[in-house]
Amino acid sequence: MESLAVDGFSRGSLEKVEHLLQEAKKYKEEGNAWYLSKDYRKAIRCYHQSLLYIKSITQGQDTVGTLLGVNQKESLPADIQQTISKLSRDCHNNLAACIMNKDDPDYTKVISYCDLVIDDQPTNAKAHFRKGVSLYNLKDYDMALTSFLKAKDSAGASDSQINKYINMCHQANKVETQKMKATYQNMFKQMAV
Repeated sequence: MESLAVDGFSRGSLEKVEHLLQEAKKYKEEGNAWYLSKDYRKAIRCYHQSLLYIKSITQGQDTVGTLLGVNQKESLPADIQQTISKLSRDCHNNLAACIMNKDDPDYTKVISYCDLVIDDQPTNAKAHFRKGVSLYNLKDYDMALTSFLKAKDSAGASDSQINKYINMCHQANKVETQKMKATYQNMFKQMAV
């Protein structure tokens, strides 16, 4: 018979959650090691594995929750929720970094991972920067500029990379505007003839 409940969780349930959380942390750290050795494929696999452990905790309302003995209406203690949130943000941010370092980055996937981080922590400068770089590479210069400005605000200090991309966005927008003007001028000339 289990005793000592914390925020509606029995000690046994909390121990199971903490075990899953330790496994998630282990895979994240393993992913970090692979990232540093530039083996992005293995790093991505580890970050995904970490997120699966996190998902087994946070979506434990069905089968996993039943296995853990967690009631659907119970909530995790605040310190565990904070740890899960940070770990999830780190994994998604690191996944974005890995994908950006691949030979043929999937920028839409990078943006979706960055959005998950930003939804949880709106002032995450790395996520805003990575999203901005992705949008820039997808030639969405206005949205990229918005992301870089948010990254700059969130960083709290002047970052040369952020400033470089802000200038690149302004320049790209000028070129696009000039192309549009030339296109419209040619169109009007043809209509006048």
